[in-house]
Amino acid sequence: MYADLHIHTCFSDGTQTPKEIVDIAKKKGLDAISICDHNTIDAYDELIPLCANENIQLVRGVELSVNWSNQVLHILAYNFNPFDTSMLELINETRAELDNWSMDLIVSLKRKGFPVTLNEYEKFKKNPKSGGWKCLYYLNQKKILPNMRNWREFYEKYGHCPVYHQIDEACKIIKDAGGTPVLAHPGRRPGFELINTDTLTEFKSFGLMGIECYYPSHSPELTNFCVNFCRKNDMRITSGGDSHGSFLDKVYPNEKGVVYDIGIMKTPLEEQYLNGIINGRNS
Repeated sequence: MYADLHIHTCFSDGTQTPKEIVDIAKKKGLDAISICDHNTIDAYDELIPLCANENIQLVRGVELSVNWSNQVLHILAYNFNPFDTSMLELINETRAELDNWSMDLIVSLKRKGFPVTLNEYEKFKKNPKSGGWKCLYYLNQKKILPNMRNWREFYEKYGHCPVYHQIDEACKIIKDAGGTPVLAHPGRRPGFELINTDTLTEFKSFGLMGIECYYPSHSPELTNFCVNFCRKNDMRITSGGDSHGSFLDKVYPNEKGVVYDIGIMKTPLEEQYLNGIINGRNS
């Protein structure tokens, strides 16, 4: 039995619809999936009947941006109460801060003489199936960011660091809503040093309950380190392909041999520890 617990739809920055994703999951023989769109759970109205029709277990999820030590981390929240007021506020506030990040960038660029206006940006329409986010395509159309692969450096040069909830605050809200907070792709960003016992122990003290150990860009050594840490600390072990459809090819060019796709990890459920995430597993 297989599960992919980290997939994105066109409701955030993926290129695929919920139906396209469920069809692929069925074709690849996945028994369970979780859609972890960035700071939104809007896809679930479509996902619930689609997965039920295909007999695929659907784990409610969302990927949330949080702050820690002047850096941005991503937390995967699983199996939470979708009607919990504090959880919905956390999702909506994080979504708003992400949107404000782009709007503030437009204001900053205008002050520096770039040919942009906030009014024009607000009227700009992005094709929802193109993946990514609105500001990226607006700046690309204006030829201010002709190469989307440089987006991170561009944002860091002209924008500000988003002010999200702190990791401990987010973990508490997720757990109070009955959910399980899991650290997403700890080795995803080059030079982003999170992988050491002291840091992960600190995260555990903040309320983190698991790590996305199996991930396309993780080396075998990194995967083993994360798995062993989780086993020693009774933390959840998850696996995800982080599929965004075709979008990631536009913005992450230098990851030779790394493929982000639905079911790409092929991690059996027996190698994951999903107590409280998938009911009845490892409980």
